[in-house]
Amino acid sequence: MLENLREGVPAGKFRVIRIDQLSDKEFLIKDCDRNEAFEIADEYNKTRICVSQDVYYVYDDEGELLRSWKDVKNSEGETVGVLP
Repeated sequence: MLENLREGVPAGKFRVIRIDQLSDKEFLIKDCDRNEAFEIADEYNKTRICVSQDVYYVYDDEGELLRSWKDVKNSEGETVGVLP
């Protein structure tokens, strides 16, 4: 990873980060409120159809991971984007 995008999140904001699974590079998507951050990450993570596709994470202003692709479930309660 080129830099640690989990640091420097503005106070009271939540950071959405995209990670390229093939290169392991991180990309800042947006700093926003909690609900918007979860919606952005979930929307993209729900579209994953294989484990090599990019994943989206949400971190708080202390650098703690709050949301990942593992938190997104389909209607059967299965984690999306994971091969059986």
